[in-house]
Amino acid sequence: MRTFRYPARLERGEQAGVFIVSFRDVPEAITQGEGERDALW
Repeated sequence: MRTFRYPARLERGEQAGVFIVSFRDVPEAITQGEGERDALW
């Protein structure tokens, strides 16, 4: 199995404690989480 790595952009969301993750190489891939660790997991 191949593993791919993409640079991620981590931004604070509008609500306190929410972080949004986006990827410049895959613009349709967006996720979020409660805290940085949750957002990046």
